[in-house]
Amino acid sequence: MRTKNKSIGFIYNGRVSAMRFAVLLFAYQFFTSAGHAQSPTFHWSFDAMKDSAFAATEADAPLVMLRQSTTIEGIENQAVRLSRLDALRGETVPDLVSDGIFSIQFWLKTEWASRRYDHGDVLNFATPDSTRSWTWRVGFPSTWDQVMPPAPWPLTLRIGGDFSTAELAVYIEPWQWTHVAFVGDGQQISVYRNGGLIGTVDLPEEGLPPIETTTGALQVNGSHNFSVPVEKGRTGVWENDLRIDELYLADEPQIPSITFPTELQPGPPVTQLRVQLNELEEADRRDRFAVEALLNRMEQIDRGADTRALRQELLQRAHQAIEALAVGRRPLSTQRGHLRLAYWSPLDQTAQPYEVYVPASWNGKEPTALVVALHGSTEDETVYFERYSIEEQAEKHGWIVVTPYGRGQRAYRDAGGRDVIDVIDRVSRQWSVDPDRVYVTGHSMGGMGCVSLVRDYPDVFAAAAPVASYAESEWIDQLKETPFLWIVGEKDGDWATNTVKNMMEAAQKVGAPHTSKVLTGYDHGGFLGLKWPTVVEVTLPDVFAFFANHRN
Repeated sequence: MRTKNKSIGFIYNGRVSAMRFAVLLFAYQFFTSAGHAQSPTFHWSFDAMKDSAFAATEADAPLVMLRQSTTIEGIENQAVRLSRLDALRGETVPDLVSDGIFSIQFWLKTEWASRRYDHGDVLNFATPDSTRSWTWRVGFPSTWDQVMPPAPWPLTLRIGGDFSTAELAVYIEPWQWTHVAFVGDGQQISVYRNGGLIGTVDLPEEGLPPIETTTGALQVNGSHNFSVPVEKGRTGVWENDLRIDELYLADEPQIPSITFPTELQPGPPVTQLRVQLNELEEADRRDRFAVEALLNRMEQIDRGADTRALRQELLQRAHQAIEALAVGRRPLSTQRGHLRLAYWSPLDQTAQPYEVYVPASWNGKEPTALVVALHGSTEDETVYFERYSIEEQAEKHGWIVVTPYGRGQRAYRDAGGRDVIDVIDRVSRQWSVDPDRVYVTGHSMGGMGCVSLVRDYPDVFAAAAPVASYAESEWIDQLKETPFLWIVGEKDGDWATNTVKNMMEAAQKVGAPHTSKVLTGYDHGGFLGLKWPTVVEVTLPDVFAFFANHRN
């Protein structure tokens, strides 16, 4: 059993003796009483929250919760989980990093990492400077690939505008606790992963540029947004879904000394289950791949105490699926709840992810409706379930909800559109879907996807509800047979508000069954939206109610 150092900021492997502790404490008291300056060291264990904040063990430097957080089992005792909308903020923590002499250390488990628009920060020191909203950042570098690069994700440290450890990234596997450390001695940055030295990156010969802004705040999972001034109490905007534990910041180089917990080493392979699945040679490949997706996900998750229940749930789901397949049933037909799946695309012979929610309120005896929810640009198939309360609407109506990946940033054209149709096919194969009640909604790029999918596959969807979308009025001839609910915030861009205005005028001219909803006070409500709830969240009940009135 490892115990935490809650004394004077020395970092160790958790097996310190009482004698060594006494020696360290004596040395600390001696140097302090002798007038020696002590370098600041901050340690947050995340074991307990008080007054919506996590206290540091050696200083008055609370990390205040912005929006919400979840306490989970951590490396030693407790840790904290933050969704992509949540952050912690410390107003009294100084900038210890920008001079190049420092230590940053923490345990991290990442479920999802933002890689767009200069976001994806795990830690940063945000400032009120309008020209430079941060002095240093630990995060995932941006990419502009249309299809997001798969995990593992590269984690790097940036100081100022030019210096980065990107040439020596710490690669983070999803759902795996990883210890990360960056240690600067004024000449180079040493990079550590799970206690082992990966290598070093030299600082510029001329040194790091001086930082003019000295005030700011330490943020965990907090956004900085170059174009948006830092606001007190602002939530983290579109960063990561992460779990963090044992965060240390020091104003001196401290080499990490950890013992990697044996229980975090890779779990046992699901060999026996794979053998059972392979024995079902006559089973349809689509069904076999659905079970493979469950097995692959189970192997991805480490054996940490925080995910023990999830691994057990996946194990039970896999057993049930194989048993069903062995007797000729669809492997997932009786399963309910939230599933992260994948299918094998016949278009280009690749595995493509999607997520589905099957409500417990549906008894499965009669075919039910299917709502396809499309993510926006820079997002992926996880967003509707992570950010919005769409599962509540699914339970209320007894409908299935599915979120395709759509090949990333393809605006649901070409392979992206085909992906949506293939996902509808796979869901309809596993569960009884009423083909006359397949609906589509989406936000921003996802709203554009609603429009393009109805144009490209006019017989599939019984109704569409694009949110903050773009369309051109001359497309009305291709859209006039399908009921549409056009939704936009009044403070959105002209391109979005004019879309609703122009499409409604065009629909009235041809008698199309289109209606609209303009929300007072709401903006685009997506990636850069700073207010909660967003236009998507507040209109979900309207969207489902609209769908309930239409069928093919």
